[in-house]
Amino acid sequence: MLANISEADGYAGEIRSLPEDVPVSRMGLEQEFFLVDRRGAPCELADLFLSECWQAAREEGLDLSCFKGESVMGLVEITTPPSHGVGEMTSHYLSNLELALDVA
Repeated sequence: MLANISEADGYAGEIRSLPEDVPVSRMGLEQEFFLVDRRGAPCELADLFLSECWQAAREEGLDLSCFKGESVMGLVEITTPPSHGVGEMTSHYLSNLELALDVA
């Protein structure tokens, strides 16, 4: 496996080989959102909202598993798939957030 040191720790460096038994780090982000109506009152529409998110994600080729229900019907979670760096994670998150806002 190869590691790009500049991406791994923020410093410019060469690409070098790592032993096969060294785990490759990934990062992700998750954020919970309360669903509210136009007046700001909590609403229990997570099933409908998530169904619409999954349909839109399927159409856009996004990871459906990044849109999840939580323990209560008025709370949803938006996540990112495992990412190699902050830039990739940010791109995934903003795409998923934009989709969720469009659905809302």
